[in-house]
Amino acid sequence: MTGSTPHKLWKPPCPTAVVLTGGGARGAYEVGVLQRLYESLVDKGPCERLFDILAGTSAGALNVCALGAMAHDARDRLKALTAYWESITMKRLLRFGGRELSRLPNVIMGRRLGLESLRYRKRPKERVGPPHPPVAGLFDTSLLYRDMRREIPWQFLQDNIRTGVLRGIAVCATELCTSKSIVFYQVHEEGMYRTGKDSAKEERQVEMGAQHAMASAAIPFLFPAIQIDGICYVDGALRQNAPLYPAMRMGAEKVLIVGLSREPDQKYRTARMSCQRNPFPGSLFLLGRTVNAVMDGVLDHEIHRIEMFNQLIQKGRALYGEAFLENMNQATHAYRNTNYRLVDVRIIRPSRNLNEVALEALQEAPNELTMPGVPGRLVTNVMTSSPFLESELSSYLMFTPTYIRKLIRLGYEDTKRQEEELVGFFTAEGPNRSGSA
Repeated sequence: MTGSTPHKLWKPPCPTAVVLTGGGARGAYEVGVLQRLYESLVDKGPCERLFDILAGTSAGALNVCALGAMAHDARDRLKALTAYWESITMKRLLRFGGRELSRLPNVIMGRRLGLESLRYRKRPKERVGPPHPPVAGLFDTSLLYRDMRREIPWQFLQDNIRTGVLRGIAVCATELCTSKSIVFYQVHEEGMYRTGKDSAKEERQVEMGAQHAMASAAIPFLFPAIQIDGICYVDGALRQNAPLYPAMRMGAEKVLIVGLSREPDQKYRTARMSCQRNPFPGSLFLLGRTVNAVMDGVLDHEIHRIEMFNQLIQKGRALYGEAFLENMNQATHAYRNTNYRLVDVRIIRPSRNLNEVALEALQEAPNELTMPGVPGRLVTNVMTSSPFLESELSSYLMFTPTYIRKLIRLGYEDTKRQEEELVGFFTAEGPNRSGSA
């Protein structure tokens, strides 16, 4: 492990967060973004580290946990994260063999008989315990769970929070029984998480571990739910795919968001074109569109809200003086449990349609679509079928080395094009120190 060079004593000039969204295999794009950021701003630039607040959902949760563990020694560990993503295969991640096939009826219908089921049904009502066994998934993710425990140095993450290298980290999951969005968070002892009063969200302070990251990434039906303290959790993207909320609650004044879809106008235009090309859509097409709605529906709205409040604060100060913001916060603090403030937001998005990138990778390396227990031709036929391609599911589910490498490279190049703007973003004083958003 290599340490930081002695002359680099720079720290973020204000609380600075990175927000990584979910998107299955698309999460490799985030790794490319991080690669270029650290290469241009840390290895060759003025910064020792870029972020002291981390928030992620689903694949983004796995990435922020890895980032948190390498916060004080990013160079080698970022290489390790990149190497891990590039090593992922369908066979390694989505294991489906005879055991999984035999359990398929239970996955679909649930277990109504058997000793384990009866044990849960007969438990006295007054006893506190799990309401039911963990909910099964189509694929066995035990290898991924093992990798998360082994590949991410969780003790380093704990050390970085304890010593103040990180202000805090949060990952989002969805509680299966109540459908609430759950924010698992951990902060430095001098830090603070301002809990909110949104009944659809619940914050839980934890010692961050592999189980929380896996819960955030447990795609319903495909991956098994993760049971923590007797409660089942699934993918956080169902309710909070863009975890700006926990980043703001941990005090972020500057936020870099890595989105996994293109600009809204481009995205909607492409979506309508694919609908026109598919006059007889089936369930796969509907599933893909539903996934897109879940993944993309909140981010642009949240960014718009931040921009709206930035303008409100600036115009209020111009009209009523500096006391405007203080008076507004006094009036709303009891309800919000935090203050309004200027927040500088930057977003990095893919410059290309990731479904087209997936199709290119599929054409270049069709043999990478292999899964234990499933004939390779069947997998290829499904993935290359017109309904599947038009649904855009391939961009989420195609965990193949060629596709992963293309995504990492795209994230790297997209970040490189914004480098000058990003250097200014990271090195400038915060909006509440310089007076501008």
